[in-house]
Amino acid sequence: MNDHLHDMLMKLERDSMEQQQLSAAIDLVKNELEFRYFEKLALELGFNHDEIIQIRSTTPDKSDIKQQKSELLRRWSRRRGCTAKSLALACRNIGLPTLADNIIGILGASSGAPSLLGPIRARANIVRETKPFDSKGK
Repeated sequence: MNDHLHDMLMKLERDSMEQQQLSAAIDLVKNELEFRYFEKLALELGFNHDEIIQIRSTTPDKSDIKQQKSELLRRWSRRRGCTAKSLALACRNIGLPTLADNIIGILGASSGAPSLLGPIRARANIVRETKPFDSKGK
């Protein structure tokens, strides 16, 4: 396998795993974050007060806390550099060490995910080990 292709596949695999971890971390925070920490988390994630008010006002049911958390995390996840690790750090910084530890647990659990490169590497090794076929059938 050429080095460029290998590097591209490694990046794809890493990006895919990071995205899966982030998605799982966001789901955890949506389900576990108590509303009293909503504004603290929003500020820690880089939102200002006007943005927080806007997020709260865009949900059809103003009392739907889970929808507000979903909207906050959806907007945050579109920002550059957001990761499950940065979400865990934000939770730790606002006094939620258990939630942060649970997010870190997701990171450890997902590191054992099957590799996208496994089958590709296997085929590349087969190709390397196989002699080239010449026109005489030898």
